[in-house]
Amino acid sequence: MKETNEYLTQFMQILRKIENLDLFAATAKFSKTEFRILREIVTENERGNQIISSELARRIGVTRSAVSQIVNKMEKEGVIKRAFSPDNKKIAYVQLSERTLGVYEEQCKQANEYISKIISAYGKEKWESFLSECRELSEVYENLKRETIERSGQSKNK
Repeated sequence: MKETNEYLTQFMQILRKIENLDLFAATAKFSKTEFRILREIVTENERGNQIISSELARRIGVTRSAVSQIVNKMEKEGVIKRAFSPDNKKIAYVQLSERTLGVYEEQCKQANEYISKIISAYGKEKWESFLSECRELSEVYENLKRETIERSGQSKNK
């Protein structure tokens, strides 16, 4: 059991370090959470869709209240705007302001340059292997999670 606990501890430490990586090296206009919100808005725009705050919260894994606070702040700063649905005034889509797309693209460029430096220092082959292993680990986790949920549902039905 001690070995398993050590693996868990090491795994959680690595995840924390990865989560805390700052790809923008203190030159960013947006926080990581703000950037993730912008990325989701841009992604939906590229698909020809719009997005609402509750969906943003679900996708980035924070509460609707937290997203609402961030969206309000970003709206006051002129970074984003809300556009109400013509069919339902209770639905407000979150959109980029006109000036924000250029700033967002510049921050993406900075992040890509930083990742390129990491890949260059780490090695492209090792990087691709790392990503492959991460994808495989994620699939194992999702499969085990699904099996656990299915088993717990079956035991409740008995």
